[in-house]
Amino acid sequence: MTAKVVFFIFPVLLVLLPVLIYNRYSPLVVRICLHMITDPESKRVPANILVVLLVFYITIHYAVYPKDWGIIPPIAIIIFLSFTKNCIKTLLTIRRKHYLRWCITLVCLIIPFIPHLLSLAITLAFILEFSYFYPSDGMEKFYDDHANEADVDKKFIDAYFK
Repeated sequence: MTAKVVFFIFPVLLVLLPVLIYNRYSPLVVRICLHMITDPESKRVPANILVVLLVFYITIHYAVYPKDWGIIPPIAIIIFLSFTKNCIKTLLTIRRKHYLRWCITLVCLIIPFIPHLLSLAITLAFILEFSYFYPSDGMEKFYDDHANEADVDKKFIDAYFK
């Protein structure tokens, strides 16, 4: 019973994370975004959080649906993403390519209706969501260029989530 309750928390997370974080001007969000841009080691944190979250999700999914063979593709994706370099490259590629984001979005909307592929849809949705919050390439230069302006934090967050 507890596994089923935890299982339904994951789709709720897909809705709540963007609402709570996306385009927020709070000092905490600005500080986290700045830290992710300026410190190369902190760029690994979202990638590692993604892998841990997906491993936890697949474990709960298997506890709720033990005979579901649909967890095999997400396990292959998790094994690929468990290498931090692969995960960072994947997140950056999805963030850079607009058409790829739309393709993954459409896949996430269509495949839950195919039997046994709900776990794959939720896995792809979490990857897509984490790619939105991953910093783009030119953010460090942007912050350096606008460092002397009064509302630099607001402009920085606007540019960060473009």
